[in-house]
Amino acid sequence: MFKVNEIIQATRGRLAQGRTDAEIQQITTDSRVVKRGQLFVALKGERFDGHDFVKDALDNGAAGVLIEKKRLAEIISLKKLINKPTIVVKNTTVALGQIARFHRQKFEIPLIAVTGSNGKTTTKEMIASLLSSDLDVLKNQDSYNNQIGVPLTLLKLTASCEVAVVEMGMNHPREVAYLADIALPNIAVLTNIGFAHLEFFKSIVDIARAKCELLQALPKRSVAIVNADDANLMHEAKKYRVKLVTFGIDNNCAYRASGIRTENGILKFTLNKKHEFALQMLGACNVYNALAAIATGDTLGVDFEDMQKKLVAFRLSKLRMQVIKTGGIEFIVDCYNANPSSMEAAVSALLSVRDKKRKILVCGDMLELGKYSRKHHKSIGSLIGRSCIDRLVTVGRYGPDVACGARDAGMDRESIYSCKDYNAAIRILKKELKPGDEVLFKGSRRIRLEIICERLANFYKQKA
Repeated sequence: MFKVNEIIQATRGRLAQGRTDAEIQQITTDSRVVKRGQLFVALKGERFDGHDFVKDALDNGAAGVLIEKKRLAEIISLKKLINKPTIVVKNTTVALGQIARFHRQKFEIPLIAVTGSNGKTTTKEMIASLLSSDLDVLKNQDSYNNQIGVPLTLLKLTASCEVAVVEMGMNHPREVAYLADIALPNIAVLTNIGFAHLEFFKSIVDIARAKCELLQALPKRSVAIVNADDANLMHEAKKYRVKLVTFGIDNNCAYRASGIRTENGILKFTLNKKHEFALQMLGACNVYNALAAIATGDTLGVDFEDMQKKLVAFRLSKLRMQVIKTGGIEFIVDCYNANPSSMEAAVSALLSVRDKKRKILVCGDMLELGKYSRKHHKSIGSLIGRSCIDRLVTVGRYGPDVACGARDAGMDRESIYSCKDYNAAIRILKKELKPGDEVLFKGSRRIRLEIICERLANFYKQKA
């Protein structure tokens, strides 16, 4: 609950009308789900402007509105707004963050911020799962990890919350610093640095610096849990006055995995030559995610036996190495995001199961690579060509570059298909697929390769 004067104080806004002592129950940015007593914050996005929906919010019972100064003259005349608190600011998105920061400061709880190029969401979910045995945990919904999602997450803090786990994403410099200044974390988790968002950065070193902006927000001597196998990340993290707690596979660290193997679809490893862990998922990348979660859990006093039970029961969220079995075919859907590092990890995961099944990769574009796009797609194609992938089907603008890289690396031309659209890929896959095949779908979110999987799965269900 807020008083109107608290929101004015947090945002440095101006009250155009209404009472400063009026009470606001909650903050919302969606005019469709406004409830009585809520303040509607009119956000302006690339494809919408919340100011256009102020009337809808008022019709649904909004107690007041927070709007930008340039729209005041137009909105103040609405009949349903008369005498309701109307707060005016320069930028409503910034104001949302300021309100969330003000609210966050009311709670003296551990707040764990998770960032990195790959594995953020899985690591966040694992941490929340490990902590949930004994604590009331708040976490982002899905990937609410940006300048809107993080504040909305923090505004859900209540007196019952004992710990928060907040994922932070970025695609431009200073974005992590901005989010960290809002969330005020006291524990940081950095998963890795990869070739993501190169459209907006000059180099991978710049990406590492941007991710480590998170450490600027930590109080001195706070804990930063960092991937010891990532040289760029470690180099940057060491510049900050924090306690580094490291995890990894290859280098000496506080939480080190060894004996990594896959048995009957279960990924297993030994922690510090002492504790045995098992995960119902594929890929060494998930060992790293689990290590980061274990380090966080141990830091906050979670028992190792509890963590073992939680992790073996843990399931990845939709579109992240999601397994769908139908018609004797195993579809693996990993379409939430893609960059060169995560694409390589996904291919490795597909090949990690040593069985006689044919391995088929449906490869979509990796976005936000800018001028490096063709280079990295061709490089991924080369990796695929050198591997034991039996069939490659590409979809998207850069599919021909992936196919070229695969051919140059020695993959049989007759095993490579470049498709212009979903329908072409579906036709080819219907002809190619056989019972016993494993098919991995990997591409950036906007490519939506899961559509192909859904249509194929329905096709084979109907045939069964």
